Amino acid sequence: MTPTQYLELGDLLPDPLFLLSGNGRIQAANCAALRALDLAADQVFGRSLAEFSENDKAQLVDYLRLCSGSKQALAGQLLLKTRDNKAKVFRCDGAVLTPAAAGSDALICLRCIPRQTSNSQFILLNRKIEELNREIVAHRRAEEQVRALNEELEQRIDERTTELREACHNLESFAYSVSHDLRAPLRSISGFSQALLEDYSAQVDETGRDFLQRIRSGAMRMEHLIDDILEFSRAGRRAIRREQVSLTELCADIIDQLNDQEPGRKAEITVAENINTVGDAHLLRVVLDNLLRNAWKYSGKLECARIGFGELKQGREQVFFVKDNGAGFDMRYADKLFDVFQRLHADGEFAGTGIGLAMVKRIVERHGGRIWAESGVGEGATFYFTLGKAE
Repeated sequence: MTPTQYLELGDLLPDPLFLLSGNGRIQAANCAALRALDLAADQVFGRSLAEFSENDKAQLVDYLRLCSGSKQALAGQLLLKTRDNKAKVFRCDGAVLTPAAAGSDALICLRCIPRQTSNSQFILLNRKIEELNREIVAHRRAEEQVRALNEELEQRIDERTTELREACHNLESFAYSVSHDLRAPLRSISGFSQALLEDYSAQVDETGRDFLQRIRSGAMRMEHLIDDILEFSRAGRRAIRREQVSLTELCADIIDQLNDQEPGRKAEITVAENINTVGDAHLLRVVLDNLLRNAWKYSGKLECARIGFGELKQGREQVFFVKDNGAGFDMRYADKLFDVFQRLHADGEFAGTGIGLAMVKRIVERHGGRIWAESGVGEGATFYFTLGKAE
């Protein structure tokens, strides 16, 4: 089919159609193209398409050059201006009809489809597609890198999990050793010291009896410390069973035990009613037992202790508290409160092992909560804690 025959068929199309030489000169145009330019045929033929376009001339030439060397149609955007300088936007598909021969240009068919939006810059969609392909390739490479990193991370997690299991096993072995191997000699020390005090007190002077009593007290303190360490270890390993728990009932039971241990003690104890939460009943009992016993202990030198348990709201968060009017502590050292073996009072002043509050913190955090305290020396103390969101 000759270019003229091709153009005759093109007159049947509703869209503008141009036949261009490789250098961009118009060889022919169908009726729709002439209407788009609002010009007659003799005003268009032989002239450069760039004269009727508001696109960048260099980009237009580059586009036509690409079309002349391509075996398939290349898409772009063309901004044509009419005789009254009104711009019309077209999506164009440029395809070579006759390849360039020696000493001649290629013949390019440029079909234009009207568009609604305007863009003065010539857009080579094939280049955009190439850019998109490059982005897709880069994205795939990034995905491969992420996948490789994830695999490496999973491997590291598996390794760390194995190491953690081994550490937990070693800890359990140590706990077993502490529980069984150390208790026997401690009981022997305590038992024989007591036997000496009871059976041979007449042969031992007052200083000797004092020494024996100190030996026995030290052995008993060591046994209490072992018990606390084991309990601390179990608190970190025990699986949490979440259920509805009445903190009010737990507190009441613990306070009854404290009153039974010291029936002559004067104390005003208040427990708020109907305080419930979701958590592990056994572990939450450990939390309240430690906090209430601390309040009981550190207010023990007062003529009348005041101890309270309740809750308050901070936004949507449920905050529980245990307060007392006891010895209190210096807030400068508050960061040491929840560390293992850290105590803010001397043994001679208040007995303790320095494990209880560390265990409380571990249990609270395992429930997804946090714990903090407010106090002043001689002003009592208030311990606040949360237990995360109820499930």
